[in-house]
Amino acid sequence: MASRGPITRLPQGQIAASMAGARFPWWFPLEIANRQLDAFTLNIDFSGATALGASTTANGAITVPGDAAHMILSTTAVVTNTDDTTFVAFGSRPITVALRTTGGGRDLSTSAVHIDNWFGTAQQPKYWDSPKILSPNETLTVLLSNLSATARHVRLAFHGFKVFGFGR
Repeated sequence: MASRGPITRLPQGQIAASMAGARFPWWFPLEIANRQLDAFTLNIDFSGATALGASTTANGAITVPGDAAHMILSTTAVVTNTDDTTFVAFGSRPITVALRTTGGGRDLSTSAVHIDNWFGTAQQPKYWDSPKILSPNETLTVLLSNLSATARHVRLAFHGFKVFGFGR
C-alpha cells in the first residue's frame, strides 16, 4: 500500500458536502448536525502599533461575529520581524500563548504553552484534537509572551466554520 503523505489542508468543501448528507466525521459535534456551515477564519494581528515587543507580553481579543457560532478546527501562525521581510521558522518561534474564552471564563490550558503547541503553519496547520465551538459574541482572549530580545509581528488564525442557528 503506497503512502499518500501528510494531509496539509482540511478539505472543507468535501467535509461540508458529506455533512449535508448526514455523514459526519467521528470528531464532529453532533449537537450542530444539520446546521448551515460556512468556512470561516477568525484572525488576530499583533503587528504595527500592537507588535509583540522584545521580551514583552501582549494581550488581544477576538469576538465571534453575532450572526453564528464558530467551530475551530485548526490554527496557524505567521511570525515575522517587524518590517515583515523575514519569517521566523516553525520550531524557532520563542513565544508562549495562553488562550481563554469568555463563555464561562475557561482557560484552554493550565498555563501558557509554546506557540508551536497551539499553532502550525500555512503548510502544516495545527489540527485540534477535537473542535472547539465558540458561541456568537463570545470572546477569545490571547496572551502572547515574547521570550526573545527581538520584537515580532504575530498573526494568528483560527480556521473552521461559522455554525448558523447554534448557541444563541
